[in-house]
Amino acid sequence: MELPILQTTYDTFTVATMINRALSDQLIKKDIMLVSDIYMPLEKTKYLHTFDTVKEYKLLSESTNHSRYPVVNKNMRVVGIITAKDVLEKPDTQIIERIMTREPRVVKKEMSVASASHQMIWDGLEVMPVVADDLSLIGIVTRQDIMKAMQMVQRQTQISDTISDQISGQMQVIEQDFEGNKLPQPHFSFAVTPQMVNEVGTISFGVLSEVIANTAKRTMQLNQRRNSWIEQVNLHYFRLIQLESEIIIQPKILELGRRSAKIDIEVSIENSLVAKAIVVCQVMERP
Repeated sequence: MELPILQTTYDTFTVATMINRALSDQLIKKDIMLVSDIYMPLEKTKYLHTFDTVKEYKLLSESTNHSRYPVVNKNMRVVGIITAKDVLEKPDTQIIERIMTREPRVVKKEMSVASASHQMIWDGLEVMPVVADDLSLIGIVTRQDIMKAMQMVQRQTQISDTISDQISGQMQVIEQDFEGNKLPQPHFSFAVTPQMVNEVGTISFGVLSEVIANTAKRTMQLNQRRNSWIEQVNLHYFRLIQLESEIIIQPKILELGRRSAKIDIEVSIENSLVAKAIVVCQVMERP
């Protein structure tokens, strides 16, 4: 029949487990949204050349109602970005090359949307050119495209769970105290399962860090209706958290700005403090 034959020294159960794991990994990779999924291709992208003038910028801006454009050289390589503030009070005959912002932030199609959003939020960018390996322009991605994509990702049903998904699924929201009074700030509970411990039977530091990060993100969503990305976590582990312990996580927003937030998070077992963290988040405004 000339059919390929696969041979293995493993038993049937092990082989099936390996196949299922490989399929799960592929599904997770497939679910990760890339810049190539959302960017505007070159044929729809408006851009300027280094030899264009301020007058040509103004004409393009009037026709498109946009104010930011990539600037390319004669080889179509991205060399700058031109914005409204760059042309302010400049004569119409001024060459674009002399007033543009040089060496702009760029992204590639293979970059994840999450990585692109991190750069945009951190640097306060509205548009980023999408380039090939030789820096030639192949399109653009906007802040609005990024925000819409992140919203869509959060609404999608997860086909395959990552470790982060499993931890998130085990966290329960607590909105009332033991006497039935509404809490000023929702708390969370989390049960430590055998999969979450290290070699000595206490919660893995990585798992605890993920619980803290997940708490910070959900706190921002519940209170401010905004998405966020973790920028920094300062975690202090006071007491060992044993297997099958149920921990209570109490978040408190300390500072909230337009682009960042600082959250104090306390972790306790039976009213005894076992860990404490200060989390700094980047805040993403909803489109």
